[in-house]
Amino acid sequence: MLIPFAGLLVAFGGLLLATCQFLKSEIKDSETRLREEMKASEDRLREEMKANEVRLREEMKAGEARQREALLEVKGELKALGDKLDRVVESVLASRS
Repeated sequence: MLIPFAGLLVAFGGLLLATCQFLKSEIKDSETRLREEMKASEDRLREEMKANEVRLREEMKAGEARQREALLEVKGELKALGDKLDRVVESVLASRS
């Protein structure tokens, strides 16, 4: 009677060992898959960050160009106002003499 029980224990032990090896393999595969997914995700994020940096640089350059144009317009308007003021002052001075 002990022999069949011992055989059952050996069979159960073998099954347990096989299950543990299978689970160990599954865990390693899962870890590998997760590492690969994390690396791919990190790579995607890096690419997105680079694209955003490029886009922001371009937007900043465009904004700076618009500011330069606006500043030139304001300078032109100030010069025109200064010239107009000079003419007004000259006409006032001429009318007083």
